[in-house]
Amino acid sequence: MKIPNQNPYRCYEKKIEDAGLILSLRKTNNEFTIPYYSAFVLENDERSAISIVDGYGLHPIAEIAATRAVTEAAQSRLTHIHGGRNDIVKRINFYQDNPGFDESKVMKSVRQKITSNSRMTDFYVPNEQALLPESIEALWGLIKGKMASSGLHHCFVYVLSPDDFPFFVLRVVIPFAEFIDIEMKRVGHRFINRFQNNKKSELGINYV
Repeated sequence: MKIPNQNPYRCYEKKIEDAGLILSLRKTNNEFTIPYYSAFVLENDERSAISIVDGYGLHPIAEIAATRAVTEAAQSRLTHIHGGRNDIVKRINFYQDNPGFDESKVMKSVRQKITSNSRMTDFYVPNEQALLPESIEALWGLIKGKMASSGLHHCFVYVLSPDDFPFFVLRVVIPFAEFIDIEMKRVGHRFINRFQNNKKSELGINYV
């Protein structure tokens, strides 16, 4: 990716390279026309147990989207190191149960795609660099407009935090925009309790 030298991303890149690792940033065009980046932190040795970790960020301001992606990838690496992930054993079991897949070859192929320079793109696309909303309300209005243009006209906001909590903890559900995986726990105990006990915590929002 063609990234200006003065971009804040360069600071994160230096920190990761100083740690003896490799940072790769990829950009994905999407139907919302909102900056969306994938960040990958790689070991120099592809045989490492944590050869690749990833993070993703989407935000109307490109620099914030990239920052979210990079910090999420770094966090993913740290949770691998201290064993705080529940997918490590799944990965081991997958390759044990599927001997036809060679993990080293799979990892090598993925690393080549991640670090490839064959499809270079600019960090910004037209109008992204100039985007600097004047307020949170203006930013929210921009997001609503982007979603409405993609056919997503409603969202539901559930307040999970107690009434006397010093800040809000929210669960936002956007019909038809949720990623569903059969193994994912979609509803936690806080969410179900607030939904059942406090109907006032549900705020339906119509975009149009």
